[in-house]
Amino acid sequence: MLRKHIVFDGSDTDDPRSRAIVQETALLCTRLLTSPQGGVIGTGGRLGFVAPLDSEDALVVAANVAFHLVRQGRRIALVEGDLRHPRLADACGEAATPGFSELLQGVATIAQLPVWARLPQLVAVPAGVLHAAPLSLDDRALDSALQAIDRTADTALVALPRLLATPEALLLAQRMDAVVLVVRANTTGRRDVERSAALIAELGVPLVGTVLTSVDHVMPVSLESRL
Repeated sequence: MLRKHIVFDGSDTDDPRSRAIVQETALLCTRLLTSPQGGVIGTGGRLGFVAPLDSEDALVVAANVAFHLVRQGRRIALVEGDLRHPRLADACGEAATPGFSELLQGVATIAQLPVWARLPQLVAVPAGVLHAAPLSLDDRALDSALQAIDRTADTALVALPRLLATPEALLLAQRMDAVVLVVRANTTGRRDVERSAALIAELGVPLVGTVLTSVDHVMPVSLESRL
């Protein structure tokens, strides 16, 4: 399912779903660039994408934003921060290691990250292979890995783990310059959204916006027949 929602090539508009994703991603990027905290993009900052209970949604949005910005000529690093559930490399049909886990453990360097054939301009940092519990990684290792990633790109887009279910999500979120909250329509409860927004506020990280995913754009047959 994840692969169906990630669009590498913006020129592939034969598929209605892909066309809608490309259009909505372009609109989201425009809003991010023109928001008060839009300076995060293109200035060496870190922009996190986080969902209350489903990290896959955050990863999809972050990936599509990254691919769109790379196609616009920007130097972007895409970081898969959910080390417990690696999905990005498999969904994109690209190399999975070394990745973020290996950077955190000090067994790989930025220069050893895989170059993705379908989008070589992207600094791709998949989750990699987890060899230790995420919470066993100290602050120094996390800061060192993120700083190394910062030096490779104009902006790092980080898909964070589930905010309300994984403690390490807070460790990553507090290191972001701004955060986008990703909410799934008809699934994510209002209370979970409010709790997530409150946690982000407590961290002192600017919440630049909320993205609603899984919105049904299909017109009901009963309504369509009346037009």
